[in-house]
Amino acid sequence: MINGYPTKDELKNRIKRQLSWRPEDPFVHAMWGGYLAALLEWGLIDVAVYDELVKLIESKNILLNFIGYELFSDEPLSKEQETEIRKLRDKKSNN
Repeated sequence: MINGYPTKDELKNRIKRQLSWRPEDPFVHAMWGGYLAALLEWGLIDVAVYDELVKLIESKNILLNFIGYELFSDEPLSKEQETEIRKLRDKKSNN
């Protein structure tokens, strides 16, 4: 039973606060990645909110991108898909 929904601003503030405490901890990034994915999957946040919030954590760990794709597609990534994700990541970071 759902007892209220987190707002985008609440989530954004919580993520930023925790990242200020543990900015390089891969577990923090992984936990938030999973939490946001669950909220999205259950319809508690929409895709635009997910996309905005995941940007706060995804640039820190390319593995989160791989795991996210596998989670939502329910299949493992091929080496070609991993290469393409890396290229997209590099392109985003150079802009």
